[in-house]
Amino acid sequence: MTGSIGMILATSIGTVAAFVPVVAYLVRQQGKDTADRLVAAERHADKAVAEVNHLRDETLQELRSEFRHHCSGDRTQELGTKLEVVIAQNNEILRDLKKLDRESADQNARIGNNTGRLDGLHGQFRKHTDNGRMHGNG
Repeated sequence: MTGSIGMILATSIGTVAAFVPVVAYLVRQQGKDTADRLVAAERHADKAVAEVNHLRDETLQELRSEFRHHCSGDRTQELGTKLEVVIAQNNEILRDLKKLDRESADQNARIGNNTGRLDGLHGQFRKHTDNGRMHGNG
């Protein structure tokens, strides 16, 4: 019995000894495969980073171009200046209208006074004619 246990042990040790190089090879191969995958992943990541950088630079260039175009077409200052001129002209027109309004009120007052005087003169003329005192009728 001990002999057969020894034989089983010897066979087992021999089998293990035969598998150790195979296991070592598989472990080295697994490490190499892992390293190769890491290198491929790094290359892929580098490629993705380069593409993102390119897209970012391209987008920034487009935005700069659009901004320059917008700024060159920006007429804010020109329109602001024109608006100030229009406001100044409007204020001048308002002053003139106020002046005309005062003059018109003055003229209306004079017309009212003159109308009153004319009415008075007309009344006196009628009295004069009604009394028969026209020159030459005497």
